[in-house]
Order: sequence, then C-alpha cells, then structure tokens
Amino acid sequence: MDEKKKKLIEHAARKAVDKGAFSLSGEEKADELMKKSIEEFSKLSAEEQEKIRMEFLKESMPPKELLEEADADNAIIVLTTGEMENGSSFYAYLAIKPSKYLDFLEAEKKGDYKLSDYGKVIEMGEGENPSTQVMKKMEKEFGIRHDFEEEFVKALKSTIND
Repeated sequence: MDEKKKKLIEHAARKAVDKGAFSLSGEEKADELMKKSIEEFSKLSAEEQEKIRMEFLKESMPPKELLEEADADNAIIVLTTGEMENGSSFYAYLAIKPSKYLDFLEAEKKGDYKLSDYGKVIEMGEGENPSTQVMKKMEKEFGIRHDFEEEFVKALKSTIND
C-alpha cells in the first residue's frame, strides 16, 4: 500500500478515535487498526467523510510557495459538473494550478463559482456526463483515469482481506 493511502487511513483512524468511535489497546495490531479504521470511516456520513478528506488534503499539501512554483509546469485535471445560469447542467474538465486546488474544492462544495477563476477549461459540454468519445479523448490526451476512485476503493478493501 502506498504512503498516501496509509496516511489517509491513519488520519481517518485518528478522527474515529477522537470521536470515541473505538478505543485502541497497546496490543492491537496495525492490520486490525487499519481494518477498524476503514470500517469506521465507511460508517461516517458522506459529509463527515468529505470533511476528513479535506482535512487530510490540507494537512498533506506542500507549502503554498512550493505549490506556486509547481504552477508553471503542472496542473491537476478534474472532471466537474454543475449548473449553468440558464439552469441546464454541464460537465467540464478543468486544469487547475496546484496552488488553487484546495480553493477550488471548497468553492465546488459551496456550488457558486466560475471555472475560469480556478483553471483552464480543457473540455466542456452539456449534460452531467461526458460522452464515451470525450472520455476516451481525455484518457488518451491527458492520461485521465475515470475509474480512479472506484479502483482506489477496491484497493483499500483488498488490503483488509489480505
């Protein structure tokens, strides 16, 4: 398991312990802690899980100065959805500068923001989801993995069962 996954699970475990979701004994094995952590994390509401993810991101992000240096050569590409001023839905692939990523996540959560304030729109269209053709194009041109979250969850679950 890579370090990012371990850190996310450890962070979730600390939060669960802080909330009194379970207690730890000195004899408890690390694997058991990880299993309990994932189980407790999955019991939290989507809002609580999102709060923990945001705290983890904030704690694990490099200092602002390093992110700003990375802005010149890097971008974080996200697929986001929303509603236009006329009420119709849209999807957009947005290339976000690393130094603006957390700000974007917070703005996205609130729902009232302009994409151009956070990055460059690479591809945009009507509807909540891109077509298969657009998805394949993004996968080919930018290495987008549309199944990333699903695969991440599978990997976490497989570590419990190992």
